[in-house]
Amino acid sequence: MRTRTGWRARPSRPGALQYAINKPLVAMVLQGGKRVTMGERTYDFGAGESLLITTDVPTVSQITRASAGEPYISLVFDLDPAVIEGLVTDMGSPPSAAGEPVRIEPTEGEVADVCLPSSPFARSSGLPSGSPGPDGP
Repeated sequence: MRTRTGWRARPSRPGALQYAINKPLVAMVLQGGKRVTMGERTYDFGAGESLLITTDVPTVSQITRASAGEPYISLVFDLDPAVIEGLVTDMGSPPSAAGEPVRIEPTEGEVADVCLPSSPFARSSGLPSGSPGPDGP
């Protein structure tokens, strides 16, 4: 399985529009907020929410909430389309996911407990408050 993971830290203020063709990924926002537009659909999300992109899609994104005290920080996992296809086949696709290559969902409690800035794990590791962690992809 091909998976790449990394912290993505942005400047400590809202940023300019960024244009990309995103590959399948999951991005968990740990701090701050972001807006992603795909076609005519716009998604606003922030800390405690995750962005799921299931296929290659052109996007326009912008950091919308960031400050010197609380910069935008996200943890991004690139996904292997073959693995996604296998999981969908094994598990069946949930009805709400049909035809939607981009979704925003609340980050599951167990994941949030480990990754979000307010979690005991994040506080004990010193991440992300005070340090955004290693540079991501």
